[in-house]
Amino acid sequence: MSRVYFHSQSGKAELWGGERAWLGSLVSDIALGFIGIHDHERMRELIRPGDSLLDERYYPRGGEQITWTERLKTSLRAGFDGDGTLAWQGKPISSFSLLLNTACAVGSDAVKLAARIHGQCEIHAYIEGIDRAWVAGIIDQGLKSGVFRRDTGYKDRKESWEHVARFLRDRDDQPVVMSYSVCDSFPQRYLTDWEPPVGSDLRPPWWSPEDWDELSDSEREDYKRESRDELWSELPDADRWDIAMTALRASHAGLRISPADWDDFSFGHELSVLDLLAADWQERVTTALLGEVPDGT
Repeated sequence: MSRVYFHSQSGKAELWGGERAWLGSLVSDIALGFIGIHDHERMRELIRPGDSLLDERYYPRGGEQITWTERLKTSLRAGFDGDGTLAWQGKPISSFSLLLNTACAVGSDAVKLAARIHGQCEIHAYIEGIDRAWVAGIIDQGLKSGVFRRDTGYKDRKESWEHVARFLRDRDDQPVVMSYSVCDSFPQRYLTDWEPPVGSDLRPPWWSPEDWDELSDSEREDYKRESRDELWSELPDADRWDIAMTALRASHAGLRISPADWDDFSFGHELSVLDLLAADWQERVTTALLGEVPDGT
């Protein structure tokens, strides 16, 4: 069974993967609840050209709005960056970001944390030591409201929200980084610009110099990549952590979960379903995707 991990230099907490699925459903259901039959024609204007939802043979205008709207919701729920159902002036509208942003726009702090964990646990969102107790407090709120579930069936194995909250409160001098068990753990070399010391021999020992020279450039590079990964894994744990943590902090991917931008944070294109349904939706979408205000507005 999958897990969401909360890593620090001195330990980790695990959250049962079923809760990750719950968070995803929660975020999607909140956002898609704003799409109704009355949005039928508005949403058609944003369907990507060539999508089956525009095929009048299957989803005609008129009496099939319920079927069409439910099909639209299914497509939005399944869409990810670059391949979603919606687009505007040739620019795709990431369904994943759209649903996450809607939950953040209308939800409580617990719902916002649900969106952040669901949207960023795979790419190593992190919490600085000074903010650990603050996040634990939001988990407490989520447990009280029911946004986060107490009875997961795995609480005896310490894979619960309560365990995560206790772990966060254990100390305030170490950052906590998330990862997801079916993706890469933390720390990983690909997150950094680390390279082996100049002059390191990246030729595997089983290749003789003669045979090595006969390999193609791409074949040699594949072996060198493996050697770099092996040398990375031989670094002391503390060094690998420090290098990767420095890279996370230097990135501009919005991975830090912090009260400083908590109310203003948004994913990707920054659009929510509410933006698509607003009276000035064309201005909002054009500005978000193209960085310009449409003519005549």
